[in-house]
Order: sequence, then C-alpha cells, then structure tokens
Amino acid sequence: MPVFHVEKLYNDAYHKALRSFLKGYRDMTGKRAVITCMTPLSPILAAQMQEASFSTKRYWDRIAEAAENGIVGLHGHFLRTTVDQGLRPMHHAFHDLDVIRGQIGQELDALRLHGHMDEDRMIYSGGWWFMTPGLRGVLSEFGFHWDYSLSSSRYNISPGSIAVERQEQSGNASGGHQIRSDTAVSGLARPGRPFQAIGKLLAEPSAEIASTKRVSLYSHDYDLNLAPALHMIERFCKAGFGFHEPEPKSQWDAT
Repeated sequence: MPVFHVEKLYNDAYHKALRSFLKGYRDMTGKRAVITCMTPLSPILAAQMQEASFSTKRYWDRIAEAAENGIVGLHGHFLRTTVDQGLRPMHHAFHDLDVIRGQIGQELDALRLHGHMDEDRMIYSGGWWFMTPGLRGVLSEFGFHWDYSLSSSRYNISPGSIAVERQEQSGNASGGHQIRSDTAVSGLARPGRPFQAIGKLLAEPSAEIASTKRVSLYSHDYDLNLAPALHMIERFCKAGFGFHEPEPKSQWDAT
C-alpha cells in the first residue's frame, strides 16, 4: 500500500502529479492509497505558504481534491526553537511532547473541521521518520488507529522507533490502546526501488508468511516520479501482489 507524506500541495506540479497517481492507482487496484497530510496549521507549511503567497483556503481545497481518491491522515512535522531563534526539527533525542501534543490536537481538529478525518480509521505518519514510545503514547491519547512511521530501512530508523517496534513485538505498546502499523519497506519515488520490497518478501522463510505480509511503500508529493511509479504498480499487479487499505477499527475483529 502506498503511503504518501504530503507536504507541498501549494506547488502546482506536485499537486497534479499526486492526483494523477492516486487516480491511476485506484483504477488499477480498486483501492485507495493513504495520503498523510501536513495542514496549514503546521509551522513549517505555514511559513512556506506565506512565502509562496498561497492561501489557506486554497490549500484546504487541494487536500480535498487529493482526498477524492486517497485516504487522508495526519503527517507530523515538529520544530523546536533554538537559542539563536533558528527552527530545527524535533527528533528522538531532543523533543517536547507538550508542544507535539498541542500541535497534533490543533491539526487533528482542523482535519475534522474540513471533513477529512475518518474517526473509525485515524491515520498518522511521522515526518523525518520521527517516532518514540512517548509520541506513540500521544497518538494513543488522541485515538489514532494506524501509524506508518516505522521503516525497515537503516536510513529511516532511530532508537525511538526501534523501541516502538520492540513494544509492538512484545504486545505492550501504546498504553493499552491498540495502534497498528505496516512497516515501510521501500520508496515509490524512483524507478525500480519498489521492487526491492518484492525481494524482501520473497526472501521470507515461509511462503505462507510471504503471502500474508503487509507492507507500505512511501513517497512524498514533491519527489513522486509519476510515470515510473504507476509502472511499478502495474508490475506489482502482474506479479500477483495484493493491495489493501487500512481497515477501520470497527472491522478489526474480522481481520
């Protein structure tokens, strides 16, 4: 399942390419990809929109257009203010959960106000692949059901995300509130990269495990290479791979 980190819909080309992929993917598979979006309440995006003279209303309109063929979630990017007043990303070694909690609450309320948050299928992905047990606990407080912040790549992991993954494996994650994850195994942006995922799946020791393993392929809106990405989906279809959407919480007992 493709999971997008949507950050720059004020750019016409990025917006057009994302919409084209979402439509093509749905036509080929009958499923919708996940689009985790930064909102205009995110400090990074707000500054970029101001620089581009792009209105808040227009940005929400573009999220709505992408949502025609995608399942919307929240994409979290959090900043800390340094002594020199420069803005730096929060990460596993330096973050403020109170700031994070406040921003998630504001952005979640905004997504709800605009009708983009499925209360039975609340989805999150972490910017800069930032995830810690504390942040996972904040997601639990807000009632999120799916988190796509975990990755199999050594370039996209941190001690915090490793701790979360170990908690999941032990069955003791999220303070009793269950949050499910599909691990990102490969990027969708460059030609050939998604088929690294096929190699990983086929290397599983059991055919049964390989046939039931669920993974995600990630991309941003700004680095989506449209034609090769759609070609990869076509090749996945021909190779016999299945596609899925994150199930609503109300259906979990059946899965």
